Amino acid sequence: MRSDAPALSACLAMGRRGLLRFGAAVAVLGSGLSGARAAAGLKVAAVFSTPIEEPWDNQIHVALLKAKQEHGIDYQWSENVASADFGRVLREYAEKGTGLIMGDAFEAEQMARRVARLVNAFNAGAREANPAVKCKVTFIGSFFDPPKAKEAALAQIDAGADVLYAERFGVIEAAKEKGVLAISNMSDQSSLAPDTVVTGPVWDMWPTVDVAVRTVTAGVYTAQDLGSFSTMTKGGSFLAPFHAWEQKLPVDVKDLVAKKRDEILAGDFRVTVDESTPKSD
Repeated sequence: MRSDAPALSACLAMGRRGLLRFGAAVAVLGSGLSGARAAAGLKVAAVFSTPIEEPWDNQIHVALLKAKQEHGIDYQWSENVASADFGRVLREYAEKGTGLIMGDAFEAEQMARRVARLVNAFNAGAREANPAVKCKVTFIGSFFDPPKAKEAALAQIDAGADVLYAERFGVIEAAKEKGVLAISNMSDQSSLAPDTVVTGPVWDMWPTVDVAVRTVTAGVYTAQDLGSFSTMTKGGSFLAPFHAWEQKLPVDVKDLVAKKRDEILAGDFRVTVDESTPKSD
């Protein structure tokens, strides 16, 4: 581990600021619903543009599985659906009487913007911790291609990268092999490499899924922006535990992260969402 890594890790973790205003791509095709219906009879579907192993989609899937367990919904999903087929798959679910349909995104633009919130936030956190830090960005042209992501990560490490933001699957594997640190993405991925993954932003779709299922079940759903249910204040996002790094990180680093978290929750720190295309220094 290089001498400047702990300082970098502190505010790279604070890059979770980008999670504060995540929008949930939720489509309700239930205009024919009338009156309240039992949640156990509610058909819910999800349409994903990538395999469900992809972190973003997996978090939606996990929340819907929880809704199946807690609300008794009838849950089905389709994964790896091409953009050209999205409309057809949505219609097929609607024609089967599905009351609530959720998706990961409905336009390529939205998918690109969701990543720019993430990467720019990571870079902003790095610069806040160390103004002299240099941020390098690599695009692999895919939302799910672990081998290609690993290859890109290895190239960044060979170029001198100290800490990698594992925005795609494959990056943590490369970091582990080369002995550099990684910040995970969307879910707690410490188990993939406990000595490599320091922490990372976690997106929890349960608050969004819970309110969507309950309002549709009660027959009171109206079109609305459910993005606020992905905020830290509503439990929709948080920082993964430090796990093995709890004893490794300096106390002042952990205190700095905790202070920023408390400021966000108290409303004393306003998060800036930057959706511009991430650029390398």
